[in-house]
Amino acid sequence: MLFLRAMITEEISRLLEIDPLQALPIRGFFATRPIRHVLRQGNSLVLFGKSDYLWGYLYSAEPAVSTPWSVSPGATTTPATALPETHQKAGKEELTELLRECRRITPYFANVQPWMANVLAASGSFEWKMDTRRLYFPFSSREPASGDIVHQSDPWKTGSWQGEDPSGLTGLLPSIDPGKARFIQDNSDYKEYTSTEYIQERLEEDISSGILRQGELVAWGLTHDDRSLGFLHVLSSCRRQGLAEGVLRDLVRKRCARGETPFLNVEPRNQASMKLVEKIGFLPDRTVSWVKMNPPWE
Repeated sequence: MLFLRAMITEEISRLLEIDPLQALPIRGFFATRPIRHVLRQGNSLVLFGKSDYLWGYLYSAEPAVSTPWSVSPGATTTPATALPETHQKAGKEELTELLRECRRITPYFANVQPWMANVLAASGSFEWKMDTRRLYFPFSSREPASGDIVHQSDPWKTGSWQGEDPSGLTGLLPSIDPGKARFIQDNSDYKEYTSTEYIQERLEEDISSGILRQGELVAWGLTHDDRSLGFLHVLSSCRRQGLAEGVLRDLVRKRCARGETPFLNVEPRNQASMKLVEKIGFLPDRTVSWVKMNPPWE
């Protein structure tokens, strides 16, 4: 077992490269913040870092599966639910050992796959657990071009979101003013999982996109602390006008322009969002959860 304070070392990076899609949120989260601690057992890791809370990011690699880090349209990966039983057994044993150390560090965990949640549940009870389906956009290192997902109706190709239209819609904002953080929090469907301070930090540190109507922010999207796209929201009075699609496509464009693979998480019950992201070109990866363990976990 390894327990230390570190950045993402070459050794850790090689382990993350075994399953690049599983590693996406880990690389994103620690791109701008240090790793407080690392726990390792075999091919399993728990990496700890601080944002709104001290989070433990879980990772367990299958050595026999190797996919390139720069995910391309033809790339494949082994879904977590399809991993060989022998690996899940080994991963379960490794993670069980690691969680004994986690008890004295934090009750918060991210990047938790279903089999990992079972290991956590065997060690204690959940105060809360948020399940999502992760999807990724099979595209990195360059901006959308002919032959990719863009088509004649795409806002960044036609400029259709620029300037006023008959309904009073202005263009896409280059970014959202961090001063709008309270407004976004007040209108969020996930208030219990976020805060004004968290949203302000995200607006200051990463990409965002919004649409104004008569000077009011009516649609927006930004990113989470693992650099996943999220917070997609349209005020109820402005829905069914394609605004969410315009904002999300703009976020994808901005992420691809940085040479990064866009990814996001959708709640299973949110069928409207699932249809939207699949329409744009996102592909399914795996089910993941965020959890907080109940005392006396700590």
